[in-house]
Amino acid sequence: DTELEANFQTIGGQVSVDDRVVNVTGTSLGSQTVAFIFIDERGNVHYTDLTVDDDNTFEEEDLNVGSDLVEGQVSAHAMTAGRDDQFGEGLSGSGDAYSRLQALAGRLDSDSLTGDQVRARLTDQTTEAVASDDRMVTTRFRLADSRTTIGSVYPDGMEASGVNPVGVDDTMVVEGRTNLRPDDNSITVELLTQEGDSVALATTEEWSYDGTYMVSLELEDVQT
Repeated sequence: DTELEANFQTIGGQVSVDDRVVNVTGTSLGSQTVAFIFIDERGNVHYTDLTVDDDNTFEEEDLNVGSDLVEGQVSAHAMTAGRDDQFGEGLSGSGDAYSRLQALAGRLDSDSLTGDQVRARLTDQTTEAVASDDRMVTTRFRLADSRTTIGSVYPDGMEASGVNPVGVDDTMVVEGRTNLRPDDNSITVELLTQEGDSVALATTEEWSYDGTYMVSLELEDVQT
Protein backbone atom coordinates (compact mmCIF):
# COMPACT_ATOMS: atom_id res chain seq x y z
CA ASP A 1 0.00 0.00 0.00
CA THR A 2 0.96 3.63 -0.37
CA GLU A 3 0.79 6.12 2.48
CA LEU A 4 1.76 9.78 2.73
CA GLU A 5 2.17 12.15 5.64
CA ALA A 6 3.47 15.67 5.07
CA ASN A 7 3.85 18.63 7.41
CA PHE A 8 4.42 22.14 6.09
CA GLN A 9 5.93 24.70 8.44
CA THR A 10 5.34 28.39 7.73
CA ILE A 11 5.82 31.47 9.92
CA GLY A 12 2.52 31.99 11.69
CA GLY A 13 0.61 30.83 8.61
CA GLN A 14 2.51 33.15 6.27
CA VAL A 15 5.45 33.00 3.88
CA SER A 16 7.31 36.22 3.18
CA VAL A 17 7.84 37.18 -0.47
CA ASP A 18 11.49 37.76 0.46
CA ASP A 19 11.87 34.15 1.69
CA ARG A 20 9.55 32.10 -0.56
CA VAL A 21 10.49 28.83 1.16
CA VAL A 22 8.79 26.49 3.64
CA ASN A 23 9.99 23.65 5.84
CA VAL A 24 8.50 20.26 5.00
CA THR A 25 8.84 16.90 6.74
CA GLY A 26 6.97 13.62 6.44
CA THR A 27 6.88 9.96 5.54
CA SER A 28 6.08 8.17 2.30
CA LEU A 29 5.40 4.46 2.00
CA GLY A 30 5.37 2.91 -1.48
CA SER A 31 6.93 5.85 -3.32
CA GLN A 32 10.52 7.08 -3.32
CA THR A 33 9.49 10.49 -4.67
CA VAL A 34 7.14 13.11 -3.23
CA ALA A 35 5.85 15.86 -5.52
CA PHE A 36 4.94 19.33 -4.28
CA ILE A 37 2.64 21.65 -6.19
CA PHE A 38 1.95 25.25 -5.10
CA ILE A 39 -1.03 27.12 -6.57
CA ASP A 40 -1.95 30.78 -6.03
CA GLU A 41 -5.39 32.35 -6.52
CA ARG A 42 -4.52 33.58 -10.02
CA GLY A 43 -3.73 30.05 -11.19
CA ASN A 44 0.05 30.31 -11.16
CA VAL A 45 1.58 26.88 -10.47
CA HIS A 46 4.99 25.80 -9.18
CA TYR A 47 6.18 22.17 -9.16
CA THR A 48 9.08 20.61 -7.29
CA ASP A 49 9.81 17.18 -5.81
CA LEU A 50 11.95 15.44 -3.20
CA THR A 51 13.55 12.01 -2.95
CA VAL A 52 12.47 9.90 0.03
CA ASP A 53 15.21 8.55 2.31
CA ASP A 54 15.76 4.83 2.88
CA ASP A 55 13.81 5.01 6.17
CA ASN A 56 10.73 6.29 4.24
CA THR A 57 11.09 9.84 5.59
CA PHE A 58 11.75 13.13 3.82
CA GLU A 59 12.80 16.54 5.05
CA GLU A 60 13.64 19.85 3.41
CA GLU A 61 14.21 23.09 5.31
CA ASP A 62 14.15 25.34 2.25
CA LEU A 63 11.51 24.02 -0.13
CA ASN A 64 10.99 26.75 -2.71
CA VAL A 65 7.37 27.76 -3.32
CA GLY A 66 8.13 29.41 -6.66
CA SER A 67 9.16 32.87 -7.80
CA ASP A 68 6.05 33.49 -9.94
CA LEU A 69 3.38 33.08 -7.27
CA VAL A 70 1.62 36.33 -6.33
CA GLU A 71 0.73 37.61 -2.88
CA GLY A 72 -2.40 36.15 -1.32
CA GLN A 73 -3.66 32.68 -0.45
CA VAL A 74 -1.59 29.76 -1.74
CA SER A 75 -2.47 26.07 -1.58
CA ALA A 76 0.37 23.58 -1.10
CA HIS A 77 -0.11 19.97 -2.20
CA ALA A 78 2.18 17.03 -1.41
CA MET A 79 1.47 14.10 -3.73
CA THR A 80 2.58 10.53 -4.37
CA ALA A 81 1.50 8.14 -7.12
CA GLY A 82 -0.58 5.04 -6.36
CA ARG A 83 0.46 1.39 -6.41
CA ASP A 84 0.38 1.36 -10.21
CA ASP A 85 3.14 4.03 -10.24
CA GLN A 86 0.82 6.34 -12.15
CA PHE A 87 -1.23 9.38 -11.23
CA GLY A 88 -4.92 8.90 -11.93
CA GLU A 89 -5.52 6.72 -14.96
CA GLY A 90 -2.12 7.64 -16.37
CA LEU A 91 -1.25 11.20 -17.31
CA SER A 92 -0.32 12.06 -20.87
CA GLY A 93 3.29 12.66 -21.81
CA SER A 94 6.56 10.80 -21.57
CA GLY A 95 8.76 9.73 -18.68
CA ASP A 96 7.75 8.44 -15.26
CA ALA A 97 4.70 9.47 -13.26
CA TYR A 98 6.42 12.47 -11.70
CA SER A 99 7.75 13.77 -15.01
CA ARG A 100 4.19 13.60 -16.35
CA LEU A 101 2.82 15.31 -13.23
CA GLN A 102 5.37 18.08 -13.67
CA ALA A 103 4.29 18.44 -17.30
CA LEU A 104 0.64 18.63 -16.20
CA ALA A 105 1.53 21.36 -13.70
CA GLY A 106 3.24 23.27 -16.49
CA ARG A 107 0.19 23.01 -18.73
CA LEU A 108 -2.14 24.16 -15.94
CA ASP A 109 0.19 27.08 -15.22
CA SER A 110 -0.07 28.28 -18.83
CA ASP A 111 -3.83 27.73 -19.29
CA SER A 112 -5.03 31.09 -17.87
CA LEU A 113 -7.13 29.40 -15.18
CA THR A 114 -8.08 30.58 -11.69
CA GLY A 115 -6.58 28.89 -8.67
CA ASP A 116 -9.80 26.99 -8.01
CA GLN A 117 -9.94 25.77 -11.62
CA VAL A 118 -6.31 24.59 -11.44
CA ARG A 119 -6.98 22.68 -8.21
CA ALA A 120 -10.11 21.09 -9.68
CA ARG A 121 -8.32 19.92 -12.84
CA LEU A 122 -5.36 18.66 -10.84
CA THR A 123 -7.50 16.49 -8.57
CA ASP A 124 -9.75 15.36 -11.44
CA GLN A 125 -6.72 13.80 -13.13
CA THR A 126 -5.08 12.42 -9.99
CA THR A 127 -6.68 11.71 -6.60
CA GLU A 128 -10.29 11.89 -7.82
CA ALA A 129 -9.82 9.85 -10.99
CA VAL A 130 -11.68 6.53 -11.20
CA ALA A 131 -10.19 3.91 -8.83
CA SER A 132 -7.25 6.20 -8.00
CA ASP A 133 -5.18 5.44 -4.91
CA ASP A 134 -2.91 8.47 -5.32
CA ARG A 135 -2.12 10.28 -2.08
CA MET A 136 -2.38 14.01 -1.44
CA VAL A 137 -1.85 16.21 1.61
CA THR A 138 -2.99 19.83 1.27
CA THR A 139 -2.45 22.94 3.35
CA ARG A 140 -2.83 26.67 2.79
CA PHE A 141 -0.78 29.70 3.70
CA ARG A 142 -0.62 33.39 2.82
CA LEU A 143 2.20 34.71 0.67
CA ALA A 144 2.72 38.24 1.96
CA ASP A 145 5.03 41.23 2.09
CA SER A 146 7.74 40.97 4.73
CA ARG A 147 6.37 42.43 7.94
CA THR A 148 7.77 42.92 11.43
CA THR A 149 5.85 44.76 14.15
CA ILE A 150 6.32 45.69 17.82
CA GLY A 151 3.51 44.60 20.13
CA SER A 152 4.71 45.07 23.71
CA VAL A 153 7.45 46.96 25.55
CA TYR A 154 8.05 46.47 29.28
CA PRO A 155 10.82 46.28 31.92
CA ASP A 156 12.52 42.90 32.29
CA GLY A 157 10.67 40.77 34.84
CA MET A 158 7.46 42.81 34.59
CA GLU A 159 5.72 41.36 31.53
CA ALA A 160 2.81 43.50 30.33
CA SER A 161 0.95 44.14 27.09
CA GLY A 162 1.24 47.37 25.20
CA VAL A 163 4.00 49.96 25.49
CA ASN A 164 4.99 50.55 29.12
CA PRO A 165 7.49 52.88 30.83
CA VAL A 166 10.99 51.50 31.33
CA GLY A 167 13.36 53.14 33.77
CA VAL A 168 16.90 54.27 33.10
CA ASP A 169 19.40 51.48 33.87
CA ASP A 170 16.62 48.88 33.49
CA THR A 171 16.50 46.22 30.77
CA MET A 172 13.83 46.89 28.12
CA VAL A 173 12.05 43.86 26.68
CA VAL A 174 10.49 44.24 23.24
CA GLU A 175 8.06 41.64 21.88
CA GLY A 176 6.44 41.52 18.48
CA ARG A 177 5.53 39.50 15.43
CA THR A 178 7.16 38.80 12.07
CA ASN A 179 6.58 36.62 9.01
CA LEU A 180 10.29 36.30 8.26
CA ARG A 181 12.11 33.01 8.76
CA PRO A 182 14.45 32.74 11.77
CA ASP A 183 18.15 32.07 11.15
CA ASP A 184 17.80 33.27 7.53
CA ASN A 185 16.93 36.81 8.71
CA SER A 186 17.60 39.08 11.65
CA ILE A 187 15.49 41.58 13.60
CA THR A 188 17.17 44.68 15.01
CA VAL A 189 15.47 46.92 17.57
CA GLU A 190 17.03 50.34 18.07
CA LEU A 191 16.15 52.97 20.68
CA LEU A 192 16.51 56.54 19.47
CA THR A 193 16.35 59.90 21.19
CA GLN A 194 13.93 62.56 19.96
CA GLU A 195 16.86 63.98 18.02
CA GLY A 196 17.36 60.66 16.26
CA ASP A 197 20.52 59.59 18.10
CA SER A 198 20.89 55.86 18.77
CA VAL A 199 21.22 55.01 22.48
CA ALA A 200 20.57 51.25 22.55
CA LEU A 201 20.44 48.46 20.00
CA ALA A 202 19.81 44.70 20.03
CA THR A 203 19.60 42.08 17.27
CA THR A 204 18.26 38.53 17.19
CA GLU A 205 18.18 35.81 14.56
CA GLU A 206 16.20 33.40 16.71
CA TRP A 207 12.42 33.33 17.11
CA SER A 208 9.65 30.78 16.98
CA TYR A 209 7.82 29.58 13.87
CA ASP A 210 4.59 31.07 15.18
CA GLY A 211 6.19 34.42 14.29
CA THR A 212 6.70 35.84 17.79
CA TYR A 213 10.07 37.35 18.70
CA MET A 214 11.60 38.95 21.79
CA VAL A 215 14.71 41.08 22.24
CA SER A 216 16.22 42.78 25.30
CA LEU A 217 17.95 46.17 25.33
CA GLU A 218 20.23 47.18 28.19
CA LEU A 219 19.49 50.81 29.11
CA GLU A 220 22.51 51.26 31.35
CA ASP A 221 23.84 54.85 31.17
CA VAL A 222 21.10 55.83 28.71
CA GLN A 223 20.37 59.52 29.07
CA THR A 224 16.73 60.63 28.90
